[in-house]
Amino acid sequence: TRLTEFCAEKKTDATVAGAIFTVYTDADATNPFVDKDGNVVTIGPTDANGEATSAQMRTGTYYLKETTFPK
Repeated sequence: TRLTEFCAEKKTDATVAGAIFTVYTDADATNPFVDKDGNVVTIGPTDANGEATSAQMRTGTYYLKETTFPK
């Protein structure tokens, strides 16, 4: 399953490049999703269009939290 995240500046709707999101299995973002090797799964960095894609996802419900902010 492929997951694509889109990132835009809240006030201006301008796309944001360089953001990285950590994937969580709970809405409170306290339980990170891990891959088969036990590594926390992240998505990003976002490209110039504000998009990032991950193919590491299994079918399910996930929550994303921006954990690395672009400069």
